[in-house]
Amino acid sequence: MPLGFTVNSDEKLEHFKKMVEEVYQEKKYIRFHYFLTKPRTPLQNDAMWAFCGEIAGKCNDAGYWLKMTSPVLTKEVEIPWTKDNVKERMWRPVQDSLYPKAKSSTNLGTVELSKVAEVLSNYLWEHHKIWVQMGKDNGN
Repeated sequence: MPLGFTVNSDEKLEHFKKMVEEVYQEKKYIRFHYFLTKPRTPLQNDAMWAFCGEIAGKCNDAGYWLKMTSPVLTKEVEIPWTKDNVKERMWRPVQDSLYPKAKSSTNLGTVELSKVAEVLSNYLWEHHKIWVQMGKDNGN
């Protein structure tokens, strides 16, 4: 089972080194993954999903539906936006352009998460006059 350990002080660094030594001596194998940015908080995660949901609602209300194609369908079909397809079709391309090494939004820190939302908000306002800000109520 993976364990997490945050090192953000000299004291925690010493505890981490001691824990690594103990685990290695017992198991002879350790694999590490590390992050150099502060991970997003549960509140930020909720805000991101609420932000995607608000974008979906405002796009649908403005008549900007998602155009979908399929090997089965012979013509393009317009479907309503959902928070999930906003995340995949809007959020992800912006995230990938800004942070190509972040394979998932869970790999974004608090600053990066806010930057993706800012770019997306600005684009939607400048091109479609749809204004949404992450963390500013977002329907909550």
